[in-house]
Amino acid sequence: MTNSELTCLIVEDHPQAQEWLARAVKEAFHTTAEICDTVEAANRLLKLRLPDVALIDLGLPDGHGQEVIRTLAKMRQHSTKEVTIVVSTVMNDDES
Repeated sequence: MTNSELTCLIVEDHPQAQEWLARAVKEAFHTTAEICDTVEAANRLLKLRLPDVALIDLGLPDGHGQEVIRTLAKMRQHSTKEVTIVVSTVMNDDES
């Protein structure tokens, strides 16, 4: 697979983190990423197609990123495609 064929999904609700991750994907893999900011949006997209790489924030406004990972696992059962999952989260000082 060439980098131009690589597909990436970013599930992140913070605009600055979305921008940073999208830029990192573009620079590293020379491809653009699809961005979802909620569990619901990500799960809808995953039911249409699986990405090669998924960057998933755990703290989302409508649920936990683990729900997206569960959907990915379920969709993977019906596919031979390998999906790399990278999990991240941002906490401010009040949450730590």
